[in-house]
Amino acid sequence: MVINTLRCYDLIKVRSGEILTLNGNFDRSYCRATLSFYPSQSGNRSIDGIRYQKVTYEIGYQILQLKKLLDLPGQQHFLVSRVNILKVYNATNAFSHLSSDEKKECKQFINLLFNSCHLDKSAHGLTGSSALQCRVPTSDFDWVLYTHDLNSVQASVASFLKSFTFDIEHAYRKYAIFTGLHKEDIDSLFKIRWRYFLFGNLHISINFVDSNMRADNLFDTRECGEQIILRGAVTDCRGCYYSPYIIPITSEGKSYTILTWIYLYNGAFSTGDIVDISGRKCIIQDQEYIVVEKPSDYIRKLIT
Repeated sequence: MVINTLRCYDLIKVRSGEILTLNGNFDRSYCRATLSFYPSQSGNRSIDGIRYQKVTYEIGYQILQLKKLLDLPGQQHFLVSRVNILKVYNATNAFSHLSSDEKKECKQFINLLFNSCHLDKSAHGLTGSSALQCRVPTSDFDWVLYTHDLNSVQASVASFLKSFTFDIEHAYRKYAIFTGLHKEDIDSLFKIRWRYFLFGNLHISINFVDSNMRADNLFDTRECGEQIILRGAVTDCRGCYYSPYIIPITSEGKSYTILTWIYLYNGAFSTGDIVDISGRKCIIQDQEYIVVEKPSDYIRKLIT
């Protein structure tokens, strides 16, 4: 029986108190989620009256009754049963928690996308600290759009100043775990990350959700085997905008499908980009994937 969908980028609080971000849309009894905040007396955020620390580069965190699926700096993924979920923080409800000035500017951006690409005004949400009512001065607006209309949205924000609320050294430190991914490769990936921009006083990062996509059969990739390295061309970049990131490529006349849960690859490619891949072959429900999520794995845009 299909139960209520848990939506990508909504946040969940589990019974032991940790707060995680959902890595996809899930209909069944289990979901995959990234640790985002954990209880800490020295934390600088207050959520539901409890002190929390935001995850940065930590690894090795254990959560009672949850199985760990991935343990990388800032990307600790867990398998979560619905029976362990105490609360869901829906991205679509987050606007009500903002200040009057923030609400005004958010409404202006919603109206912009409605007028420029006919995006329904209900197809918006905010995840992260906005949804948890724990914003700090350095918090950006982690915007969620429930749409397939990537090109129209990109055209609508193309004139805005590109803006990151973090230093590139943050990315170097977080992704240095990948032995085949170098600083220049990370630079190349971030150069085309158009989803980060300044709108008025809002530092916005856009995340897309395909409401029709389900990740129920993809969350556990620990049993993947043979390592494969190849070079190919991205045939449809839309897959790298939705979590999990499913990116089709062609190499020497053969088609491959890349599957990764690593946030670095969110929107990091354009159709036609030539990329180097290191990953592991994995068969999931008769479909072959090349899974990229281990320190020996990477997707590297070819730098010309």
